[in-house]
Amino acid sequence: MSYKLGISIGILVLILLFWMQFLVSYFLPFDKEAFFSLLKFEWLIVYSLALIISIRTSGIVSIYSLFLILSFVFNYARIFLEMISDYQLSSTDLFSRIELSIDTEITLLILIVNLLLFSLLSYVMFYRKSTISLAHKRSYTLPSKYLIYILLVPVILFNIQDLIYILNNGYLSLFNGDYHEKMNFLSLILPRLMFIAFMFFLAGVPEELEFKKISYIYLVVLLLSALKGQRGEILLFILMLVWYHNTMYQKNFAKLNFKYIALIPIVFISFSQFLLAFRSNVDVEPNNFLYEFFRINGISINIPAYLIEFNESMSSGGVPYFFAPIVDYFYRVFIDRDIFYQGPSVDLLDASNSLSHHMIYFINPDAYFMGNGTGSS
Repeated sequence: MSYKLGISIGILVLILLFWMQFLVSYFLPFDKEAFFSLLKFEWLIVYSLALIISIRTSGIVSIYSLFLILSFVFNYARIFLEMISDYQLSSTDLFSRIELSIDTEITLLILIVNLLLFSLLSYVMFYRKSTISLAHKRSYTLPSKYLIYILLVPVILFNIQDLIYILNNGYLSLFNGDYHEKMNFLSLILPRLMFIAFMFFLAGVPEELEFKKISYIYLVVLLLSALKGQRGEILLFILMLVWYHNTMYQKNFAKLNFKYIALIPIVFISFSQFLLAFRSNVDVEPNNFLYEFFRINGISINIPAYLIEFNESMSSGGVPYFFAPIVDYFYRVFIDRDIFYQGPSVDLLDASNSLSHHMIYFINPDAYFMGNGTGSS
């Protein structure tokens, strides 16, 4: 029996046992608190198993490994905190203090464990170890590199201008419509053009030294942009660069010195907390640094929890939430662009069936009209 077949059969057995447990709990009386505790340990075991298998077969910077790591930080962290501290998953704080029912917590954990089991099964069944070998295309890298150089100064100046504006008007001015009023065509199109140029540069598979040089330049631009308060773009970009460097230049992270491997999460966590403190003007306590990182970033688990808790009230009356971003894109292009940039409004709620708008409006209308949202994670 091959290794892949054996692992696949093992995962199928786990799925069968998990569903048998679910059916028994559905039809027979049981202690809900005890069942929830059991589900937390099952989540930890399945998650650990998935991460170990992924790292052993494809490395720590493979797509699936990065997916699992980021899922822990932004979706599962609060489950882990409840297991090791006095934190309570049921006490939510996404712009409203809502106490989740034990039924919601159980349903949430069942869905998460199922997601992990089936994603792991798909990964084991369909993953093929291969080496990407693409030829260097100078026709891609050369013009895109010079375009990045040309756009560098004006894009940096626009970012500094935006940063000064946000420091004077607050982070929420990005979303309440005030920021849109001061934007001009160049400040909108030049950063996008620079991003497209960098993607063409990567598509041409530059020499490694050239890749590092242009990447560092673009990181400076993204750092200035991140100081406005939005962390997602630069953190995801760094992970993408790590994956690209590891894949295109066949770098084996397992051979790196341990201190460099340990440095990556330390820098990631520190920079993330710095941006959070910078945009919110709050102090981060050093003695509670790691706990607060996982608690704050793990807030995203509140979103599926609210959908379960308020299933009937939050049910989509129009376009399903999953397809809303696609519909909104065509609405902006062909019908009315301004309504999406003038800030939160009742008209926007009517035009868009975006989950981020409707959920915040449902749980806290005042927070919605101030410009708050569900975040990017």
